[in-house]
Amino acid sequence: MREGSKSSEWWEKLRIVAEQGMSVSGTEAASFASVDLSELLHEVQVYQTELEIQNEELRNSRTALQWEKDRFENLFESAPAAYMVLDERRHVSKANLAVVTLFEEARGDLLGRPFHRLVVNGDEETFLQGVRASLVNQAVQTIELRLLRKGEVPFWARVRISSDSKPGSRFLLAILDISDLKENETLKALLEEKQLLMREIHHRVKNDLQLVSSLLRLQSMQHTEPEVIVTLEQCDRQIQSISLIHEVLFQSSTLAAVNLRNYLTRLSNMLISSMYSARDRISLTLDLEPVQLPVSQAIHCGPVSQAIHCGLVITELLSNAYKHAFPHGSHGSHGSHGEISLTARLMESRDLDIHVRDNGVGLPQSVDVQNTDSFGLMLARTLVTKQLRGTFEVATEGGTHFRFSFTPEPSNEKPGRS
Repeated sequence: MREGSKSSEWWEKLRIVAEQGMSVSGTEAASFASVDLSELLHEVQVYQTELEIQNEELRNSRTALQWEKDRFENLFESAPAAYMVLDERRHVSKANLAVVTLFEEARGDLLGRPFHRLVVNGDEETFLQGVRASLVNQAVQTIELRLLRKGEVPFWARVRISSDSKPGSRFLLAILDISDLKENETLKALLEEKQLLMREIHHRVKNDLQLVSSLLRLQSMQHTEPEVIVTLEQCDRQIQSISLIHEVLFQSSTLAAVNLRNYLTRLSNMLISSMYSARDRISLTLDLEPVQLPVSQAIHCGPVSQAIHCGLVITELLSNAYKHAFPHGSHGSHGSHGEISLTARLMESRDLDIHVRDNGVGLPQSVDVQNTDSFGLMLARTLVTKQLRGTFEVATEGGTHFRFSFTPEPSNEKPGRS
């Protein structure tokens, strides 16, 4: 029973008792009044007790409500996200500390300001569409637009908009600065564009080198002098080794590194196919770790040059082995079958250690690798010591064993096994 109706009922009962008391007299009236007044006084006491309990409950409810309100206000004010409340006119009616920090303006300057004045010209329609969608769909809407810091410095923000369901709605905005994200997206797009251009460059360089290689082959067909033909073939192989680097990079899923095993395998097969007289009688063994050689995006320097120089050295050493290690056919030293091996290892010191071995006749005793007249060996040694800044060693026991090592130059990625 509601409090108002209960109070009215009690007063009505008191009136009836009084009227009844007036209709009797004497001893009967005194007895009647005494009985009914006692009951009424008891009910008054009960009613007063109930009122006190209800008042206490009301005070407790008000205290709890105020506590919850203060708690919400504290959470709203200290929230790490920027929260802003707009009235029905879309003016700022409340803003927490994160908003003040985000916009770098005093709270008093923000309160009462139309929100569209915080939006970069041209993005107002994006905000209005979000507001309308929030009202129509009664669901949180997320938009991205440019806002103004200090009233003039634009920055990208992601804004979540929610609204009341009743007319004259207020709007709660949660604002997140996504300038870094947008910048990263821009950089990613530029990087993808750069990679596409780099692939195109590698592809065109490879095609140009193939054209030069074809011209050398045509030129060699016009000559009958063996020395000229050998020189042209040697130049052709060197160009092919350089062209192959650009082809590998063009076909690779990443431009950050050259897969050395893939490159050296293809380079070896290419050299074998060019050695028509040797490819069927001399076996080639490859033992290559899947080493990733870092690559600079500048094709004229750094690790790309290292890969090119490494390929040129191996081209010379393998060609030298095929041409000179087995002058008497396919037999190696002590009558064994002719074998050439190519090994590449990544050492704990992070150096690349590469070996080219054969079991052929070995180098003549008169050959001094440090002061040789052989263009191929001189080129290999110079490339290793001067360009790769590595070490170059030769041993001649049981054939010829070339070993060279160098430290890959740093790039975006460290060299390592794939």
